[in-house]
Amino acid sequence: SGMYHWMENVQKYSGRGFKYQDELVRYVNEDLSKTEFFEGATNIHLLGCHSGTCSERPVTDMDDRLRNFEKILALFGLQFGSHAKPEPPFRAFPGQQQPTPSPTPNVTVAEEIITYSPS
Repeated sequence: SGMYHWMENVQKYSGRGFKYQDELVRYVNEDLSKTEFFEGATNIHLLGCHSGTCSERPVTDMDDRLRNFEKILALFGLQFGSHAKPEPPFRAFPGQQQPTPSPTPNVTVAEEIITYSPS
């Protein structure tokens, strides 16, 4: 399960100069201001090492993950500014068009009543 993986592989990780527990303490003590800890923990979880050099597979959604992490920190009142790239505009599907504007009548009801002349 995910929780077991996190406890056994991420929290116990120690390799190549990065010890998860020490880096967590450092991250908290440095006012949660850098992204290296988050990127390291994400790489450990997804790739098996903190630097991402143990795999040729890139973490392509790192900014999405960082934005979500920052949202959680903000809920606890702990975030002091975003480090993620701006979120792209929402698209329901590729090639989505802007919605068609509602039609506007050429003549208002009041104008219709005023200009009406019975024969």
